[in-house]
Amino acid sequence: MIGIACRAGVSRKALYARYANKEELFVDSIRSLLLDVQPPPPTPGQWFSERLRNYIIGMHERLSKPHSRAISRLMALDPYYVGSLRQDIRKAQKMIFHAPLMEIVVTAQKAGEVAVEHPEDVVQMLMRIIFTPMFPGQEDRRWHSPLLPADQATLLADIISNGLLIKR
Repeated sequence: MIGIACRAGVSRKALYARYANKEELFVDSIRSLLLDVQPPPPTPGQWFSERLRNYIIGMHERLSKPHSRAISRLMALDPYYVGSLRQDIRKAQKMIFHAPLMEIVVTAQKAGEVAVEHPEDVVQMLMRIIFTPMFPGQEDRRWHSPLLPADQATLLADIISNGLLIKR
């Protein structure tokens, strides 16, 4: 806490008056970041597969940023953080990941591009398909795709969209 106070340019007394320990400071800092998160801009593209590809690339870029990776690693180290921030994390996830994907699916459904009866269920499944490769489990940490993120996004978007497209 002494080093944090020095870097922040505040006294230790002021820091301890607000935070009892590093954990409280960390949780409050992450909570502040989560509350300040802005939704991504609308996903460009004329067709469903193009919008889905652009969404995947945008999410990969967002999750590949150093601060996103650092937060993910820190939270994985201690379940206390996840529990303390559960509601804030869910709200941010919904705004960043879920809502834009739902918009893509519903827009494609309304335009007759895809055959989807239950968009919410489809979005939940798509999120698992899209994000699982970005967060490999312990056993998968050595696996690396030879494809670049844009190529992975194209392949994934093609597989998903071909499975959901209305056959003409």
